[in-house]
Amino acid sequence: MNSFQRVTCMLIDTTLDNIIEDIRINKNIAIRKYAYQCLKYLNNYLNDDISTFIKTIIDDDSSPYYQMINNIIIDVNPIFIKKMTINLIYRSYEKKNQVPKTIMMELDDKKIDFLNFDNISLIINDLENQDIHAHQVICNYGIDNLKRLINLFSLYQDSGFVLYIQAFHINDEIADLIESSKNIITMFKIEERKDFELSIKSINLLRKRKCFYGIYYVYNNSNLSFINTSEFYLLTEAIRAPIIILIKKENSNNLLINKVINKYPFVMVDLFNDFINLTKTISQKSPFFIIKSNGDVAINNLSNVIPNFNIKIDHINNLLNRKIT
Repeated sequence: MNSFQRVTCMLIDTTLDNIIEDIRINKNIAIRKYAYQCLKYLNNYLNDDISTFIKTIIDDDSSPYYQMINNIIIDVNPIFIKKMTINLIYRSYEKKNQVPKTIMMELDDKKIDFLNFDNISLIINDLENQDIHAHQVICNYGIDNLKRLINLFSLYQDSGFVLYIQAFHINDEIADLIESSKNIITMFKIEERKDFELSIKSINLLRKRKCFYGIYYVYNNSNLSFINTSEFYLLTEAIRAPIIILIKKENSNNLLINKVINKYPFVMVDLFNDFINLTKTISQKSPFFIIKSNGDVAINNLSNVIPNFNIKIDHINNLLNRKIT
């Protein structure tokens, strides 16, 4: 980080202190004020339809998104809010270039030739050198390797990590590690009603430590019945999860999902489709790269694997500089 970036981060940190305190005191009035300031800046990047949609939400005094933001201010440690704002937003979008702003990794220590910790460290180092600081990680590790992974992420305080895990992976020790890292958003896998029940203990461990968490739902051609029910939305509201990430399974169709816009205090994002559309809006051509557990790399969905390329052999720069048609 150069001196200009360091000073900018200090200014953002101080500004966020003032914003968080203002929202604590003035709640919706303060949220509306800052939302309009953000929209004024984003108008340089967003198309008219998106800007109009956001303005409609801001102008609706009864919008549950006001409750969502107030919940975050109450539930989450302000140090975490500031760090993740800087790492996931400022550092990732300060340069308008053609490289992807986030890369997903699939980590599974039960598969053959899985990425080891040296591989993971090298990937993160190389990405930071390319000014890419936002990382999404789908993790299917056992408890011991999960602890090692969280400790590894905590070493990269200029980056932010969205960690997708099973709820049963969280115990007091892992919750303590996530709390101390201050740079990890934890996403719990939910696909059935029983998953909410299994997640309660883990969610309470993170809430007690004022960590940021959400839920994710891996969908295919046949399992959308639960996510499109009011029961799912009410249970999500009850656990105060501000975000639901939808991940399309390999070889599945793009299915029509009721995203319950502006009805509940959370946002629902289709990871691949919505992210790709957003990055096209902001930076024209910005593919979504998924580094699979064996080092192979897919583009824009889990099944579109790049032939003859493996991140354990080929340098990350060769991936970022590939011409995507």
